[in-house]
Amino acid sequence: MNNDPPFIYLDQNQWIYLAQANYNSQEGEKYKLVLKKLQDLVENDKVRLPLSAYHFLETQKIRNIDRKEKLAETMSILSQGWGIALLDNVTPIEVQIAGARIFGCPLPSRPKVFEQDLSLIWGINLQAIANKIAGEKNEPMASSKEFLANFKKILATPKMIKMFLTGNIISESQLTDALAGYKFGISNFAKLNESVRSKVKHFSKSQLPQKRIFISDYVRGKETREFFNNALAIYDKTIDDVISLGEEETISFIESIPTLDLETELVTMRNVHWDRMIDENDWADIRSLVIAVPYCDIVVTENFWHDLIQRSKVDKKYKTTILKNVNELLDYI
Repeated sequence: MNNDPPFIYLDQNQWIYLAQANYNSQEGEKYKLVLKKLQDLVENDKVRLPLSAYHFLETQKIRNIDRKEKLAETMSILSQGWGIALLDNVTPIEVQIAGARIFGCPLPSRPKVFEQDLSLIWGINLQAIANKIAGEKNEPMASSKEFLANFKKILATPKMIKMFLTGNIISESQLTDALAGYKFGISNFAKLNESVRSKVKHFSKSQLPQKRIFISDYVRGKETREFFNNALAIYDKTIDDVISLGEEETISFIESIPTLDLETELVTMRNVHWDRMIDENDWADIRSLVIAVPYCDIVVTENFWHDLIQRSKVDKKYKTTILKNVNELLDYI
């Protein structure tokens, strides 16, 4: 185990199984034992079950109100407010760590990945919000450490977590519009990915050449270049300084950045499964797994991703146990 207590990431389906057991449905009967074990361990802070932003989005999408409420209740209690940081807030720091190593600079602190803080899950800067309130409302206490600590505690309560999971924190029309936008985005992303991989199919049907192409395109893309350059600016370096070291050094650089390492492996292995169309849910799955696998101790995910992760051996690289059913946890907890 990398963490003490260990962090266990469950994909959305595993949470559904636990909710079924929690509410005594026939389908959940076979998950009652693992539910009871997890409840005991969570209550005594022996394991932690963090939620990502995608757990919230997937739960909010459920149209059956009763099923959504039961799932949200189970997730809010078992997670105890623990969350996983957004990928966009972790990867830049990983790039800086990799940059420090390659350019011989002092290593920065590791990224904050887990916290009992809803704002971490959504990448919200509470301090900035509090400072704004303090200035506009002339309430200096609003920006104090004590106020922020209490605010974070409130956000981490099961009641607040459940409200965000169900989407009850905003109006029905706002929720509908937000989910429609999300659906539109991931659907178009899947179509774009399908189109891109079709163009390189003739070049090679195996993963390794695809991976090299992916990395080359990644470090040279307009938006990704800007992302790398912003992160490396603290060393007065750019991604061109990395590329100038040669192709092999550039590949090693990307492979030393945990979340990008996982992304290149999962995307390119997924892409050479030519018998499987790219699914719109792949986007959320990949963005969740690329941070869960390097930083959690146990990851329970669906068969497809479980098999890709084990075949790529990234689970061994990051010393993470990968399972495909929540009942398998009984052998590890």
